Amino acid sequence: MTPTAPTTSAPRLIPFMWLYGLFFVSWGILIPYFVLYLVEAGNSRRFATWVFSLFPLVAFFAPPIWGYLMDRVLNRRITLTVLLTVSGAVFLVFSRHPEGYWLIGGMLVFSLFATPVIPTLDAISLRNIRAQFATARAMGTLTFLITTLLGGAILEWVPLESLMFVIPVALWLTGIAVWFVDDTGADEDRAGSRVPLNIFRILASVRKQGLLLFFLFGMLYWISFIPYMHLFSVFLKEMLVRQGFDNVGLWIGIGWAISTLVEFFLFLVSNRLIRHFRLPTLFGAILFSSLLRYTIFALAAPIWLILAAQTLHSLGFALFYIVGTRLVASQAPPHMRNSYQTLWASLVIGLGGFTGGILTGAASDLLPIEHLYWLANTFVLLSAIPLILFLRHRQLDNERLITG
Repeated sequence: MTPTAPTTSAPRLIPFMWLYGLFFVSWGILIPYFVLYLVEAGNSRRFATWVFSLFPLVAFFAPPIWGYLMDRVLNRRITLTVLLTVSGAVFLVFSRHPEGYWLIGGMLVFSLFATPVIPTLDAISLRNIRAQFATARAMGTLTFLITTLLGGAILEWVPLESLMFVIPVALWLTGIAVWFVDDTGADEDRAGSRVPLNIFRILASVRKQGLLLFFLFGMLYWISFIPYMHLFSVFLKEMLVRQGFDNVGLWIGIGWAISTLVEFFLFLVSNRLIRHFRLPTLFGAILFSSLLRYTIFALAAPIWLILAAQTLHSLGFALFYIVGTRLVASQAPPHMRNSYQTLWASLVIGLGGFTGGILTGAASDLLPIEHLYWLANTFVLLSAIPLILFLRHRQLDNERLITG
């Protein structure tokens, strides 16, 4: 029998909000500024993109292994603390040497410990505060917004290298915050687990639940994100320089902050959207918003229009993240929540992100940077094929995506 999601009180919710909030401070520097940091350190766009693609490559296999171990034997709090502490320490060391084999090796080790964090946080949250999951996740979006905006603003006075120190500090503080959340469902989930460490067995379970087409959609759709996730700061800097703008760092921060601010509000109203709109409508909004935004980027539009298009990111990313994560969680057997969530992360963010990174890196030396977004649109359209097939053959209860 699938346990129902417990009623979430404010004292129970607030520690989860702090947990996401602290963690996404680190992502608020890593995602917008790390590739830019590598490029300004003298690396080519292709090399910088490929180095960052090591993160999703490791995310393909590391989260399922960690997820299996936490489903079976490991204490989730202790494991999360170790993951956050080690990843912070490794990043602090290797980011001081942004070149060559040292950079590649450091990124691989960092990714081994950092990639399981988000799917594990999501698994804990969906197990304990499912009805308020989006509220807790919105706090992460808010701190991502603030960190990104402040990071861009201080780049006029602080070098990018110094900004990188924020990442390990935020990871270590998140490791402390783990001990203040209520993870009462961990022992119950682990007691029912009989799943062997076999990715093909987990895939067979996913296939039995009818989710393979949805996983394929997620992977193809995530590939379309990579030119944005890896190179938006580089793209925006080039557009700003072409159009004669000063204070480039501040404008980069504003560009990221606009998308994150709208994303924050969408997280807060996500339950209402899921209740009032059918899944085909929600996914249609996801695909159309991405196609429109990337088209504006690909046309090298004026800066004001590029910044306005960032408001569409909330539909293209946040709605995809919320609906996708909840759909997977709602279909997972109770004793396989970590395994399903980490498999979703490994195939979508991992395999999809790595494939997108390789393609983006290779194309970045051949095409003007704005034309990379035509590549993004190609994969948005491709992702629609398995999504349509999935929705045609499945009738899903929207309310179950909220309550479990």
